[in-house]
Amino acid sequence: MAASGKLHRVLGLAFGLAVTVGITIGAGILRRPGAVAAALGDTWLILLMWTLGGVYALMGALVVAELATALPEAGGFFVWSHRAISPAAGFAIGWCDFLANAVTIAYCAVSIGELTMALTHHQAININTIAVALVLLFSAVQWLGIRSGSRTQQITSALLATSYLALVAAAFLLANPQSDPAPIVRREFTLGLFGGLIFALQSIVVTYDGWYQPAYFAEEIEHPHRDLPRSLMAGVFTVTAVFLLVNVALLYALPPRQLAASELPAADLAATLFGTAGQRIISVLSLFALPPTINAALLSGSRVLYGLSTRRLFWSGAKAVNRGGTPHIALAITAAMAVALVLSGTFEQLLAIGGFFFVVNHCSAFTSLFLLRRNEPHLKRPYAVPGYPYTPAIVLLAGAGFLIGALVSDTANSLKAAGFIALCLPVYALLLRSRPQRT
Repeated sequence: MAASGKLHRVLGLAFGLAVTVGITIGAGILRRPGAVAAALGDTWLILLMWTLGGVYALMGALVVAELATALPEAGGFFVWSHRAISPAAGFAIGWCDFLANAVTIAYCAVSIGELTMALTHHQAININTIAVALVLLFSAVQWLGIRSGSRTQQITSALLATSYLALVAAAFLLANPQSDPAPIVRREFTLGLFGGLIFALQSIVVTYDGWYQPAYFAEEIEHPHRDLPRSLMAGVFTVTAVFLLVNVALLYALPPRQLAASELPAADLAATLFGTAGQRIISVLSLFALPPTINAALLSGSRVLYGLSTRRLFWSGAKAVNRGGTPHIALAITAAMAVALVLSGTFEQLLAIGGFFFVVNHCSAFTSLFLLRRNEPHLKRPYAVPGYPYTPAIVLLAGAGFLIGALVSDTANSLKAAGFIALCLPVYALLLRSRPQRT
């Protein structure tokens, strides 16, 4: 397909909502509620913390809406840190973000392979073969053009949301309300309830991650000043509603002790509702949850690489765009990285440090807002975050608290993540020395 040279402004509100739903409402909400319930113990506190997770995502989305409409360029977080903090910071954030997207693709593709094998009991095909085929399939769809990738995202995300809502409806229609008076046995933490709150918030923030997704496509949204804020807000409200409904359904249908002890509470709920067929139903639901995440991560990862190349922070060939509006070279590199991770099996370790990367990205955005307000007061801002400076200050403090909590509770993986970010700085210095200087 011949090159067109630039991204196409053809995306709208429906795509922004679909890409947020598709990458955020993944398999995490099927697993996390049990661990959160065990950490908190009380029903009201469980629902409060899931609500606060939505508030954090909403306030973060307000910040991102200002940044993305003021600088409507492809690439997301690194665009703002590159402009507001320094090119070196932009380089580090961009590469961490690209790696996080590639890891997400690999993890979801392998998970689909495992689920497929479990459902079919077919041993003739290797799990990695299924995973690689999925990465190549979604890459081929996106290669056809942004309209094809957008349509795929909207269809898969709609199926995903409908599946979750069907499970919630079944819980209220088919389950007998739980009246077990035995309270949840709260998990012990070094800092007591405070430690439980930190653990729960970390789990919830990671589950909500993806609320910022439309910002990666700021250069492709037809009316960014209008539709970017709407997409971000609509996505957060939709995701928060689904997460709260799932938790309410679990609390309604499962005994509290069972919920708190469960590693996969959604499977226990399905078993309660449908008996022996429950496990198969949850496996199918997980299969619905993972494809939109793969598609969204391929879309966003390729936009990060495209944006890096336009700023001479990567090979210039990656900024090529085909006639369908796809940065096809960046897409091919993103897919190749995901396939390499699948085949090497190294994504499991990278997945463990992914949560740290995500919140570093959040904090870089919140910090960038303050710096741009101070250093570029005359920058045109079609959308201004309400409640400034309190809104970005609150989420910046929350993000910093998350990182401190991660360092304390998962020191090894947090230090590995911090080390990878630090390693980007000498790599950037070498890039500068090797790059021909403009005259």
